[in-house]
Amino acid sequence: DSEKERRKQEKREKRKKQKAEREAHREKERDRRHKRERDLEDMYRREREEETAMGIVQLTMSKVERSFKDLQQAILETEKERSIRDEAYRRHREARDLQYWEEKTKADDKYWKRKSD
Repeated sequence: DSEKERRKQEKREKRKKQKAEREAHREKERDRRHKRERDLEDMYRREREEETAMGIVQLTMSKVERSFKDLQQAILETEKERSIRDEAYRRHREARDLQYWEEKTKADDKYWKRKSD
């Protein structure tokens, strides 16, 4: 019985640790996004300051090109993050399924062993 409680406690601790890791990862990603947003805001602020020195057409073209590049980069990052997340979820699902079948097999083996005794 204490063994069962110990396993339950270990599972709780493992889930707690995983939850903390996920939260830390989310916070890290949030900080990274905020930094990127601040950097973009700084860059656009500098661009606005440069507007007086550059011609309107030239400035517009460079903004369009930069925005396009930023958009392409954002799309690539999003696709990369999505594929990483999908792969992690697939692995998690496989591990969960494997654990379920292992536990079920153990339980079935115990049942049939008792049944044969």
